[in-house]
Amino acid sequence: MSFEPLTSFPAKASWAIIALLSVLPGVGAAQVQAPPGEAPPEASEETTTVEFLHPADQLNWLPMSTARGAPTFRARSGDEDVCALFDTGSDKTFVDIALADRLGLKIGELSKEARSLTGTLPVSRVFAVPVEVPGQFRFQGSLHAVALPKLDCADGTRLSLILGQEFVNAMVILTDNTSKRIAFHASGYVKPDADKYVRIPWSGNTVSGQVAGRKAILKVDTGSATDLAFQAKHFDTFFADRDRTTLAVSTNASGRQDESVGIAAVEYQIEAVAKVGDVKRVADREAPYVGNLGYPFFAEAMTIFDAGKGAIWLQNQGESH
Repeated sequence: MSFEPLTSFPAKASWAIIALLSVLPGVGAAQVQAPPGEAPPEASEETTTVEFLHPADQLNWLPMSTARGAPTFRARSGDEDVCALFDTGSDKTFVDIALADRLGLKIGELSKEARSLTGTLPVSRVFAVPVEVPGQFRFQGSLHAVALPKLDCADGTRLSLILGQEFVNAMVILTDNTSKRIAFHASGYVKPDADKYVRIPWSGNTVSGQVAGRKAILKVDTGSATDLAFQAKHFDTFFADRDRTTLAVSTNASGRQDESVGIAAVEYQIEAVAKVGDVKRVADREAPYVGNLGYPFFAEAMTIFDAGKGAIWLQNQGESH
């Protein structure tokens, strides 16, 4: 069990969140299954069905904010409006345990802790959590819960929901970074124009590219506002001859502060898309990738995330919607 970068906040904060156990890809376009060995007690809760709230041939848009460097949007749980974070860096979907308590939901305990890049957090299981994203989708199912930071998003709602990869696998998500809006649909619905979009192969939530002239496999982490976050062992190898600098310290949900060591102005490229950004040094973990690719890479124009089709499409600069 592990989790990926947790939420962090000053100015260009590194939102980040929790990767616990891997989950099976969604069954069909709108089902999410519990992984083997982690099925909840009630058999009826092993599979969560996502109900889309718009016609199958229609795309609805919802306001989105990237004020803190990663995409957040309005959601609702029970009778409360909450802020939700779209976070592919998290294998699981998380609810704030304080929200679950206020709603009177059934809360159980997991037998293991979740390990973040800088420590561990106690994790609970919450059953029959009602979630609705207005005009997009809704579901009711068991989720993992942690004590999320007391953080208000741009619209004044409290961060209480992390939409992780288990649900991302069951849908296509479009982020329009020019008009600041987001949309959710069944996987495969959107068919981008190959002349207007760059296709990036996306498998196991990783992409391949070049960082500082070297081949790198990176985990896609839309919940992070940091350009790149490299595990220490790979950071020291990739950037042995580069001058270190001090980057903004980020604080995760356990209250611990991660490292602030980094490299500024590093060239990196995924497919035909080349960028220059900062690389942050984070703790080592057992993983098939060298580090995380944060949301800044995707934060221009339109981006389409379709795990079911194994691809991310980035709109070419200068193209109209």
